[in-house]
Amino acid sequence: MHLRPARPADAEAVAAVARESWHAAYGEFLSTVAVDETVDAWYDPADLREQINEGAFVVAVDDDELVAFAHAVVAGDGTRPTLTRIYAREAYWGTGVGTALLNRAVAELETDPDHEYLSVLVFANNAVGRAFYESHGFEVVGRRTEEFEGNDHEELILRAPLERFPVD
Repeated sequence: MHLRPARPADAEAVAAVARESWHAAYGEFLSTVAVDETVDAWYDPADLREQINEGAFVVAVDDDELVAFAHAVVAGDGTRPTLTRIYAREAYWGTGVGTALLNRAVAELETDPDHEYLSVLVFANNAVGRAFYESHGFEVVGRRTEEFEGNDHEELILRAPLERFPVD
């Protein structure tokens, strides 16, 4: 397996990984329709092709198959390094690919010395995601509500010191 920067030609494969991962991670509390509609909207290949050059967008490839990805940007007014997406095919959960992608995305993200933390959102119900982030030093710093199909779902705002991530 190797990591590399995402390319525009990866857009469809990124969307496929997102769909599989969303169903696996969120299927217990989001309906199939909600997952599919959200992935269709948030992972439209045309939009992804434009986003690939924003921030650090890294993919993991195993035997010529894209199996995971991470995307980090400096959000807001340029003061908030944020991990916007990190997903892997379910068969790759627990293999270390997420850690490798997280570290690479942080290393490739253009931050400045004033940036101290990396932020991320995670569904409060997402035990796998929460455990992943907690294992990397993320702590809850806030909460918000996201609506899917008329139902409110709590999201946690997590933050970890950038210095926790190796820059290689």
